[in-house]
Amino acid sequence: MELLWNDLSVLRLIHRSTEQVEVAGSIPPPGGCRAAELLDCSAEVEISNCKTETGKLNFEGRLCITIAAADETGDTFAFVGEIPFSHCTENADFAAGMLSNALPAVAVLDMRLAADGAAAFSANVNIDFIVTSAAPVRVLSGVSGVADMEIKSMQYRTARRVEIGSETIRFSEELSSEGADSVLSFSAQISVRDTAIENGGTSVSGIITLNALLKTSDGELMQLTRGVPFRESLLAAVGADEIYTVAELKNVSLRALGTEFSLLAFDADIDFRIFGIRRSVIDIPTDAYSPSLNFSCMYEKMTVANACGGSFAQHSLRENLSVPDGMADIFAALNAAARPIATNVSIEDSTMTVEGLLFTRIIYRSSSNRIYSFSDDVPFVLRMAAPSEANFAQLRLNASASISGGSGRTAQVSYNLDVSAEYFSESAVSAVAGVAETDNSNDADGKSTGIILCNACAGEDAFDIGKRFGVPSQRVRELNPDSAEPFKAVSYTHLTLPTSDLV
Repeated sequence: MELLWNDLSVLRLIHRSTEQVEVAGSIPPPGGCRAAELLDCSAEVEISNCKTETGKLNFEGRLCITIAAADETGDTFAFVGEIPFSHCTENADFAAGMLSNALPAVAVLDMRLAADGAAAFSANVNIDFIVTSAAPVRVLSGVSGVADMEIKSMQYRTARRVEIGSETIRFSEELSSEGADSVLSFSAQISVRDTAIENGGTSVSGIITLNALLKTSDGELMQLTRGVPFRESLLAAVGADEIYTVAELKNVSLRALGTEFSLLAFDADIDFRIFGIRRSVIDIPTDAYSPSLNFSCMYEKMTVANACGGSFAQHSLRENLSVPDGMADIFAALNAAARPIATNVSIEDSTMTVEGLLFTRIIYRSSSNRIYSFSDDVPFVLRMAAPSEANFAQLRLNASASISGGSGRTAQVSYNLDVSAEYFSESAVSAVAGVAETDNSNDADGKSTGIILCNACAGEDAFDIGKRFGVPSQRVRELNPDSAEPFKAVSYTHLTLPTSDLV
């Protein structure tokens, strides 16, 4: 007996999880400066390498920290540092060559002033990752020499995400900012809002949100919050059912061109990746039998991952943040910065619900002209439409915060939250991957009179009845021409068989 095979082209989900990596270090201030108080701390995290090996997945990345501080005279300055990190997660199902997709986010970021004037920090980085395998799955397509072999199959719709284009664009923009003399710290976030095919090319548009802490020539602090729109025409392959774009900012800089110009120069590399959804239908063998040969099926159990596309949504909210006890009242609120983190994501009835926190840092000046800062956590809940077949997603969260007012014990803060989501579905499938001969003979429950009366369960068809009694499924259909498949619950299927039909 020789088994015949067929290779299924299907993307299998091997594992998905969120790993937490602890990163700690210290950043010395620039020469000649000594920090007396740390005002703000922001961080950008990047995964530079993510690779599967036998039994493990290795991450490599870097955490870039920006510190805003004040010296003993109240003069403010900023300094940056970069800390590399690595992490390994083990799993017996991992193999070299499997595909991995990792999204990092800073979950916790704490800072303190060390005795030597350096900024000591500790951070927890969440890495949301999925590991998939595109290796073909070998399944049974028949057995040579067995003419009455019957295989039951199901049609399965697949949808795979494929990269159909990638390009890096150098983006430059000059922004007006009256009185700005220098940039202490800033964050830049990009959101793609639309991808469209136009005139044979692909048009990608969106917005870059800048949130900067600036310093005037008089030493005053001021905040800049600005949305910079972009629209680029990119090249992408054709032949996808649906397209969407993911963008990342690299090599970002923001610098003041001098008080006399009242301009800021923003420069960044934008890495665009255009994805297409390609759909197909495959036949998966789910059961098999032969009236003349006794065997049992061996199954390959797998979780199939399908891409469901991407979407974008915005969410705005306002909050009043209170000054902690023991700190001076607000005379002038100067700056607000926010870092979002999702604490729970669920998809139900074509709606994705995201619960999370906005870690917010406020810088203000008191009536005594002293600068203070404090932190607060603002909860948020947002809902956005999701594809009906999706059951999990990978998220990119961006948030900008700006002072809308403040005095006394309260600062009013406005938030804009951008959410970019890539949706996926997962489903468990069992495919017949082989057979093993058995010694058991097909048994018609001792009914050898030539007439069998059986109760067909809901969802059963002629294949199931034929396998149960060891007769060809076509024979079942011939003897029961009035019974529609699949059979209904508690229906009766009458098999009138000559004794010679029974095995």
